[in-house]
Amino acid sequence: MAIGSPNYKDAMMPTVKKFLESLAGIDLRGRAGLAFGSYGWGLEAIEDIHDILSSYGMEMVQDFGVKGKPEDEELVECRKAGSALARKIKE
Repeated sequence: MAIGSPNYKDAMMPTVKKFLESLAGIDLRGRAGLAFGSYGWGLEAIEDIHDILSSYGMEMVQDFGVKGKPEDEELVECRKAGSALARKIKE
């Protein structure tokens, strides 16, 4: 499961937080997860998503963040992060 959010007032978007809270009753132990997002100054949204998914027992692959709008180089890295998640899911 890949969940992402841009940083919004030093936090994740409220709708993303609400969605993550709705997952609390689902057994996600041992499932693969990836936190990603875009940021200007801080990585709070990505870190918070990671922490929440980890607290649900998900096995996290390396998080991914892009400062500002992704350019071609960052898009390549996005695809690599997605591939890492797919490999983890197949394990």
